[in-house]
Amino acid sequence: MKSIASVVLAMACLMLTSGEVAAQATTTTLELLSSANPSIVGQQVTFRALITGPSPFGTVQFADGAVNLGTPVTVFCVTSPCILTAAFLQTSTLTQGVHSIGATFNGDGVSASGALTQVVDAAVSAPALSAWVMVLLVLLISGAGMAFIPRPRC
Repeated sequence: MKSIASVVLAMACLMLTSGEVAAQATTTTLELLSSANPSIVGQQVTFRALITGPSPFGTVQFADGAVNLGTPVTVFCVTSPCILTAAFLQTSTLTQGVHSIGATFNGDGVSASGALTQVVDAAVSAPALSAWVMVLLVLLISGAGMAFIPRPRC
């Protein structure tokens, strides 16, 4: 499994070689990504904000609707020269349902925002075993069930 940093770096290299960042360098933009969408209740999800622009230094505030998720996160450089920065937020507290996740970048007199829809499904529970199945499992595990199995003669 690739680390988040290696994925962001690969994306940055791809954007630089394709000329996408150079074309956007005069304006500041924010792209918001999720590490797992859909996710399940209790699963850790990492939200990544990628900011491009002529001077993308500042902070990103992540939010679930109108509710802030933590405190503002300081962005860090991904490329050199620094025209692509990133900020990350990890959470495992999202409840079941559809969430409107937003990220707002503020810095150096500019701002940008991005949003995504995060779907969180219910946690999957193991099916309950019937009482008879439980009795059979106990008998087999304890060896008591062995008395009922004919043994070959040697």
